[in-house]
Amino acid sequence: MKKILNINIIMALAALGVIGYFMVMYFPLYQFHTLSKQVRYDMELEGGDFNNAFILDGLSLYLDDDNQELHGGELTILGAGSFVDGMEYKLEVNLNDDVVICDYQFDYEPSKQEYQIGIIDDAALPQNVDKATATIYGDFDQVVAKVELGLAKARLLDGYNRNMRMENVTLTSGHIRLGQLITMLDLSGYDSIALEYRYLISDDLDKDDNNSYKVFEKIEGTPEEILDSTGYGTYDFSTDQKLIASRPLSVAVIMKKGDETNVVKIDLD
Repeated sequence: MKKILNINIIMALAALGVIGYFMVMYFPLYQFHTLSKQVRYDMELEGGDFNNAFILDGLSLYLDDDNQELHGGELTILGAGSFVDGMEYKLEVNLNDDVVICDYQFDYEPSKQEYQIGIIDDAALPQNVDKATATIYGDFDQVVAKVELGLAKARLLDGYNRNMRMENVTLTSGHIRLGQLITMLDLSGYDSIALEYRYLISDDLDKDDNNSYKVFEKIEGTPEEILDSTGYGTYDFSTDQKLIASRPLSVAVIMKKGDETNVVKIDLD
């Protein structure tokens, strides 16, 4: 009886060992197909025209598990009567009434309407955003104009095939965040990898034909540069590119080694 019990224990341990081996071997594959970084939010803040004083456009926020970004957009002064030539003013943008993410100063010039705020690196973004306001202050912190900004949330796009995934690609009417390429394949033998971001020119064209697409952005580098990057930045649509946000999108992954070229298509849905 004791001998049978020992045999059963040995068999059970052997079975656990086999299961553990396969779990270790196949966990990266499971992880690739099931896990991805989560975007908490990606949005644009826009609004203004408070008493015809100013418009703030293209201010964008991004927060995921690893990164936070704030791009400053453009401030346009409309109401010349509210501003004094040569005086210094301050634009302050608040989230949820208490978190200041932008403290931008500018000297007003009657001949200049647009002020580029640029990228703001030291902003601390909250975990959730429910409200945003923009205020322009003059001398002695006197309020010149204040407005509540609209929150235009981005749409998270899924993009994957059996071996590759585009992670954290998000889309608004004003920009697309280009995300990051994730793959289980060993691409180290290639000389370069290029990612072509494209949109389908017409619904009447064949989606499987590369000639049916128009490229609007291209990212290229060595396999290490492409795969080690945590993100490829943001592409802002120009006025005549606004239609891109409403078109079917895809990424062509172009892998080159000498005279050999392999292309893999990833649809973004």
